[in-house]
Amino acid sequence: MRVAFVADCISRQNGGIAEVMYALARQMGARGHQVALFGGDDAFAATDCRRAGVDGRTAPVAWHYGLRIAPHLEKCIRIFQPDIIHVHGIWHYGEFAVRNLGVPYVISPHGMLDPWALRNSGWKKKLFSLFFEKKRFRDAAALHALCESEKNEMEAFVGGKRIEVIPNGIDLPETNSPLPSSDGKKELLYLGRLHPKKGADLLIRAFGVIRPKAWRLVIAGWDQNGYGEYLQKIAGSFPDVDIVFPGALWHEEKSIAFRRCSAFVLPSFSEGLPMTVLEAWSYGKPVLLTDFCHLPEGFAAHAAWRTEPELSNLTESLQKLFALSDAALYDAGQNGRQLIRQKFTWQKVADRMLETYFSILSSGNAEIKEKKSCGF
Repeated sequence: MRVAFVADCISRQNGGIAEVMYALARQMGARGHQVALFGGDDAFAATDCRRAGVDGRTAPVAWHYGLRIAPHLEKCIRIFQPDIIHVHGIWHYGEFAVRNLGVPYVISPHGMLDPWALRNSGWKKKLFSLFFEKKRFRDAAALHALCESEKNEMEAFVGGKRIEVIPNGIDLPETNSPLPSSDGKKELLYLGRLHPKKGADLLIRAFGVIRPKAWRLVIAGWDQNGYGEYLQKIAGSFPDVDIVFPGALWHEEKSIAFRRCSAFVLPSFSEGLPMTVLEAWSYGKPVLLTDFCHLPEGFAAHAAWRTEPELSNLTESLQKLFALSDAALYDAGQNGRQLIRQKFTWQKVADRMLETYFSILSSGNAEIKEKKSCGF
């Protein structure tokens, strides 16, 4: 089977979506399927796809403002001759590129129909939905939701469609042994895009209010539209508090950060199903997260503690976290690692996704045969 993954971009600039595409492509390739990733070109696409061991194909971007337009993307996909197309993310030009190819496609919004996400640039998305997005959903062979909450959001957006609920996955790291910090402090790690929806500003303020002597807050991630400078300005208002900004961390640097931290935090307003939380659990780290991360399994497995993206609640949650013993933190982290083994490995996710693709293709072949038998 030939599978085309289509996204706005296929590099690190697409955050967790790129990691999902890489992992699925590798798993499907190992099963004998040919998978290629398609998106608008950027400075990192070739390097990132090569490092990930996947087939990445890009088209030049002719317009970079708002909607990134890559006019030759459709031709690139057509040359590949896919049997099925999987569109990752929405509100991007890649959806235009697949509309006239005559190939069945699946859409994964990756959390982009979350109420917070819809309010962000809301009037633009309403217009886009009215004239384009809802039609793309209606014409899709199937929709893919990461969790039941996202499935409900998709049904509210366009009802009556086939929706498969399949979570993201993660590979268990080869090495997850803890690494002590240089000064013996415990580290609370935030890792991800520096974006308003992630709640990092609230996290810095809450940490600054508490002023824990035994803990360091690590805000790691790639800046988006200068938001990182704003976060550093907030941190600067707490000069006696240990808050560091190591920048974007990839590969070995990221692994070291997870191994060195004592806990991970994501006080987000809006997520699909965050890869960083799964990564933290894979390294045996406990997590503090919001319900908007859509991982209730973590609470049920005693691998995570609930907080809210609100200053007073987050402050109280951090105080409780810092009061926990090393043994309690360790036990919660091990619960998370076991949860990954049970539900969130890429092998299981890829198997379920391939079952969806084969089901779509089998259904399509049956429809073609039925039409021919009826004289169409």
